[in-house]
Amino acid sequence: MGDNSAESILTFFSYAVLVLGLIGSIIIGIVVGDDNEALGWGCFFGGVVSVIITWAVCMVIINISNNIRQIISVH
Repeated sequence: MGDNSAESILTFFSYAVLVLGLIGSIIIGIVVGDDNEALGWGCFFGGVVSVIITWAVCMVIINISNNIRQIISVH
């Protein structure tokens, strides 16, 4: 984690989204899957994919902010 508080908050948020999103996807998949198994699997995989994309975007933003800070500190 960086020393920047906004970056730390974003890192925490991204991992919280990852963990809670995966748990939520599992729960939604089980609940929906009771009535319709195919729809349950669809909800599960859709949730997992969206959570991973959100987490990846947060990681990219953190990397960009790190790079900008390094470039600024070098000059």
